[in-house]
Amino acid sequence: MYEEVLPKSNTHLRLMIDVLHAGPLFKEKLEKFVRPLIIKGVPSLINDLKKTVYQDKGKSDILGEILFSMCASMEKEMVLDSKDEEEQDPTVQLWLYYFCSQHQYRLGKIDESLDLINKAIAHTPTVIELYIHKAKIMQFAGNRKQASDLVDMSRDLDQADRYLNALASKYLFKVDAIEQAYKTMGLFSKEDANGNLNVHEMQTMWFENHCGMAHLRQGNLRQALH
Repeated sequence: MYEEVLPKSNTHLRLMIDVLHAGPLFKEKLEKFVRPLIIKGVPSLINDLKKTVYQDKGKSDILGEILFSMCASMEKEMVLDSKDEEEQDPTVQLWLYYFCSQHQYRLGKIDESLDLINKAIAHTPTVIELYIHKAKIMQFAGNRKQASDLVDMSRDLDQADRYLNALASKYLFKVDAIEQAYKTMGLFSKEDANGNLNVHEMQTMWFENHCGMAHLRQGNLRQALH
């Protein structure tokens, strides 16, 4: 009913994805839901589906089929489906690499996920989300130093972004680069009368927690308590 009354809305599709069982109808509705979001390049697509699709192997398999079919079709003919008459913008290929990489990451297929995100970066090396996702992959793989470097690369792409600045600081703490993390966070923070960053007043408690853990790993117990 809602689909007939409000054909341009995707709310009903999103709800149907939640309640339908894996099967032909689910695939039809899922493809109809993801297609415009892929064309627009909505970075949050996979995260939006993670609590629904990835809790059901059948559903996640169908999502993978849709994504990789579209990706292969774009590589071959620049269309999402062989039945399409109009070619897509090259950026659609970029986002398909990104979404396919996220999909593989959710399934724990790290090598495949890394290969796909590298393709995305080679396609368009100026998209911030690509480096953040690759950082997650490298951290999962145990290479925290490279993960920190990748987040710092994303920060360099937009130095006015407060979130990226904070994220870079967090990843620096994970490799115990405490002084550098302070300098990075200080770009958007002020020092109090004692020379400490006003992170407590900014309600960024994660900064103090990560800083304490970094000092603890280095054996600086007094600094960790401070």
